Amino acid sequence: MIRLLHIADIHIGTKFVSRKEEVRKILKKSVMKAFQNAIDFAIEERVDGVIIAGDLFDSGEIPFHGEAGFIAMMERLEDARIHVFYTSGNHDPYQGSTLYEKLKKYTYIHPFYNKVAETIDIISQSGQAYKVISAGHDGPAISDNIIKTFPIKSGHDIHIGIGHTMVSAVNGTVDHGNYMPCSLEDLKSKKYDYFALGHIHKAMELDEEGRIRYAGNIQGRHINETGEKGGWLIKLENGDIDSTFVPFHQVEWQEITVNLSANDDTTYALQERIKEGLFIHLSKGRQFIVRINLEGQTPLYNRLDDEAISELEEFVESLGPILDVTVKTRKLQPLVDREELKIGEHFLGAFLSDFDEDVTQFKTYLRDVTFISDKAKKDKKSFVDEILATLDDSLIQKIKKQV
Repeated sequence: MIRLLHIADIHIGTKFVSRKEEVRKILKKSVMKAFQNAIDFAIEERVDGVIIAGDLFDSGEIPFHGEAGFIAMMERLEDARIHVFYTSGNHDPYQGSTLYEKLKKYTYIHPFYNKVAETIDIISQSGQAYKVISAGHDGPAISDNIIKTFPIKSGHDIHIGIGHTMVSAVNGTVDHGNYMPCSLEDLKSKKYDYFALGHIHKAMELDEEGRIRYAGNIQGRHINETGEKGGWLIKLENGDIDSTFVPFHQVEWQEITVNLSANDDTTYALQERIKEGLFIHLSKGRQFIVRINLEGQTPLYNRLDDEAISELEEFVESLGPILDVTVKTRKLQPLVDREELKIGEHFLGAFLSDFDEDVTQFKTYLRDVTFISDKAKKDKKSFVDEILATLDDSLIQKIKKQV
């Protein structure tokens, strides 16, 4: 059996953005701590090798703490006789860097910095031979399909491929550069027992057999990288593959949507709805950064001013190990009873009644309204309905005062 830990996209040296300086410091430390968690796991599990599929660092300017921490962890793996297969990504320092020179002295550390595919032969702890094939980035924006140049599997030895690549099957669904691009067919054509990928910050399986996977990053860096982050424990034996996702992150980003209704007419009700949405996440026992999107129509609409939102964020932070909270109300709407408005003795009531009775009488009016868009003119009824649905109570009161 061969046992490998597949991780990628650590991004040591990430410059985090947060409203709070204390949170920025915690996030900075979280990256190295998540990496340490992965190395601790590899040593405890006595894996045969650790695959780092690119973007170990966030840039060529390696921070002091990052280089020192990385070398210390490599020393631990070297002492444990665990192989490390490190493929450079588009963010990493390249061949010729001082880091690359330092890695050459180790017996069990195998860096791939050339964009020409290299193959190395390894013997597992159980005595089984296997081959590792990879090519790294030697510049920041490789557009060549290097995967196509990888050799096709031959012989009976297990073949492990590593690539920091954008697979066309996922391109367009994620916001990442199209570096060292390839297709899923390119990867499958190599017939490898496992292909470990990096570059996409989301763990995913690309083929039906689970032999081609992105590990995702091991620590989320912003609100678009929510949920658990970690790596894959891969076991290969007699042609079979078994994989287990193992979380390593320290801080988890989460985004929840709370849909409010007419029944949510008190701040207590709002707090309870938020607690319901967060419960499943907070039970994990980690630190969190949370965005809460409030949606729907609610009587609370006019009460949720900046001060109320600030107090609501403070309340959410008190619920558990939450470092920071942002509450968004862009999609929140006032509660408007159209039928009640129609019977009112004011311009808005008359307008709604006439409109519902005969929409055609407004065609001339709408044609003369020059400030609406061409799109609105093509579907005038929907345009008016949308405007009416978003009229808040304050505007309604203003109209009443004018009539």
